Amino acid sequence: MKRILSLMAFCLVLPSSLKAGEPCVVETASRLVTLTGYTRSNTVVNLTPEVAGRVVKVNYEIGDILGKRPFIEIDTTFIDYRIKATRLSLDKLDGNRAKALSNVGYLEKEFNRIDRLHKEDRETGVKRDAALESLTQARLDLELLAVEKQALANTLAEQLETRKRHFISAPQGWVVTGKGVEPGDTVAVGTPLGKVADFSPMVVPLAVSSPELAALQNLSKGFEVMVGGVPCRASLNWINPVFNETTRKLAMELKIEDYPAMERGGIQCVLSLCLDTGGFSVPKSALTNRFDTPRITLADTGETINVVVLGETGNRYIIAPGDKIRIGAVLIENGHS
Repeated sequence: MKRILSLMAFCLVLPSSLKAGEPCVVETASRLVTLTGYTRSNTVVNLTPEVAGRVVKVNYEIGDILGKRPFIEIDTTFIDYRIKATRLSLDKLDGNRAKALSNVGYLEKEFNRIDRLHKEDRETGVKRDAALESLTQARLDLELLAVEKQALANTLAEQLETRKRHFISAPQGWVVTGKGVEPGDTVAVGTPLGKVADFSPMVVPLAVSSPELAALQNLSKGFEVMVGGVPCRASLNWINPVFNETTRKLAMELKIEDYPAMERGGIQCVLSLCLDTGGFSVPKSALTNRFDTPRITLADTGETINVVVLGETGNRYIIAPGDKIRIGAVLIENGHS
């Protein structure tokens, strides 16, 4: 990150030149600080497969914007065979369940017939118990087939989900920033396949001092920056509360909101801030400099005060603060000599 500080440049809270009829007063002076950073993506994701296999398609190249198609496709031949086998097992199981259900229906009728004859003393209890046992076993077999079907259904759902993992996708609108495989490559679980990034919005990392951060936070929710020479709106994305004891700075990030051109990394972003210098600003017409001794004169008391000039901008001087000088004090215009 490049950071440019112009220590001798100043900006004023009030206009730098006096208009006709305006009072000649002492104002607060601010130092102009220019912070420079470079855009980068908001989010970066490394793509890795959850299944092993042979790459059959790579649908995007570096720089392409992701659409509906998956980024990379892995061969589905073997998982397709397993899915087909599971579906055939389910079809066979459905046939067995239909057969078992028909058997239960027959045994229920047979048991009811024998039970009626037993109540009429026309059939023995042994035969009735045997019919009941056959019906009970048939019902248990039907329940076991239902459990087996549910297990196979779970297996099929898992296989279908595994098949989806053969198509590695990323959010639409993101940009491919890295590609690590080509069609025909065999990949294992966790192999780096590529990298995608989200540049909407772009962000700019900066490191700022406490006064600079305070000045940023005093701005409205949005403020103007120059991105690639284009004026844009920006806002604070996040502020890291961890203080860097080496640089004496806090890490923060700006979010660019309305960049009109193609969004990408590495575009220069310039942010200008006005920081309180602790000094005062006075019109040049209020300062005399005879014998290399700068002075100002207070209008209310007529007292002349020696001052130290720190710099100048436009039609105003920046002077060091003094005990007898107050913000808003009216000065006598003596002219500049």
